[in-house]
Amino acid sequence: MSQLLRRAAPPGPDGTTIRVEPTDFAPGAGGTGWSWIGSAAHWLRSGQVLRRPADAREVGAIVLEGVCRVRIGGRSFGQVGSSASVFDAVPPPVVLVEPGATVEVEAVGPALVAIAAAPAGDLRGTRLIEPASMRTEDRGSRPTARTVRHLLPPDAAAYVDEMLERIPEFGRAYDPDGLRAEKFDTYGATVRTLRWFIASHWDLVRAIDDILLPNPDVRG
Repeated sequence: MSQLLRRAAPPGPDGTTIRVEPTDFAPGAGGTGWSWIGSAAHWLRSGQVLRRPADAREVGAIVLEGVCRVRIGGRSFGQVGSSASVFDAVPPPVVLVEPGATVEVEAVGPALVAIAAAPAGDLRGTRLIEPASMRTEDRGSRPTARTVRHLLPPDAAAYVDEMLERIPEFGRAYDPDGLRAEKFDTYGATVRTLRWFIASHWDLVRAIDDILLPNPDVRG
């Protein structure tokens, strides 16, 4: 599990603040290994360009904040973006990229972009999914009440079926009755999030310790 805990860092040369790739993990990492999904977040300056080379995986390019010009292979999708903040009610647009296509994202202003990749399924075309076509659904009640914004439109049933087969936890989250209140604390995504918060707390405690009582064996 410890190998799955990743903290954001200052943006790198390509704006990367955090990246998780299957090749980062040895077999058995986290108890089950990590062999499917890769993801990365990028803070881009105005005019900065993010490029991802083509490979055999399908890719999702999500403009979480701001506006970007998106070009896939030789095809331009123009300016893409719908939110000033990830906390806006409007979901972000998604560009689904078929395997074998390059991805180029240019920030029109400051922008936050997520790139996710997974082994290719039946995707044989590239398309832009706008927020207006995304279905919003309220699920659960009381402690487990949540709003789900389906990034894939209703005609993407094949992708849902594939995810249900690949990832058992996806089925628990996707099924309206898949998560009862008493099981929520043991759900993998919940546990990981709580572990991140706990780890951040102790990082802050150690930072305060170093300020109040500097380590004499470490030179500043």
